[in-house]
Amino acid sequence: DGFLLDNATAYTFWAYADQASRFPLDTRALSGTDLQGVVLDRTAGWATALGELIGGSDPSTVNAIQVRSAPHVDPWPTGPVTLLGDAIHNMTPMAGIGANTALRDADLLRRQLIAVASGERDLIPALHEYEEQMLDYGFAAVKRSLNNARQAGSANRLARGAFRTVLRIISAVPPLRCLMINSLGQ
Repeated sequence: DGFLLDNATAYTFWAYADQASRFPLDTRALSGTDLQGVVLDRTAGWATALGELIGGSDPSTVNAIQVRSAPHVDPWPTGPVTLLGDAIHNMTPMAGIGANTALRDADLLRRQLIAVASGERDLIPALHEYEEQMLDYGFAAVKRSLNNARQAGSANRLARGAFRTVLRIISAVPPLRCLMINSLGQ
C-alpha cells in the first residue's frame, strides 16, 4: 500500500485474471514478490517479453484483488432514492462495459430528472421507469461480463482457445468490431 500512480510519468500496467479456485487459497496474504511468482508460473511458456515485464515489475506495486459480480436484483418499491452504476450492477472488467453501463444509467436518470424538473413527469413514476430499464440492461451487461470471465478463466483449453480466436477475429475485421461495439452499447 502507499503506491501512488504518477500519471505524468510513463508506466505499464499488467494484470492476470483467472478463476479464484485456481489461485492459492488467500492471495491477499501473499507479498508482491509471491504474487509475481504465481503469475510467472502461470504464464511460463508465454512470450518472453511478457515474463520480463512481470518479473521486472516493482513488487510493491503488485497486488491481488478478487473481482465479483453483483447477483441479479429483483425490482424494489420505488422511492425518492435510487441506485446507479456499481452500486447496483457491479461486474467483472471482462466485457469492458462497466463504465459505459454506469454512464448509460447516469444519462437515463438525467433525462428522467429533467422531465421531472420541467413538470412533464412526477418523480416516483420517472424513477420507476429508470429503475425498470436500468435493471434490464444493467444485469444483461453483468451476465455478459460474467460469461466472458468464465470463458476466459475456463480450464478447458479448447474453450479458451475458441474464445480468444473469436476475440482476435472480431478485432481484425472492422465490420465485426463495429457490430460488437454497437451491440455492447445497446
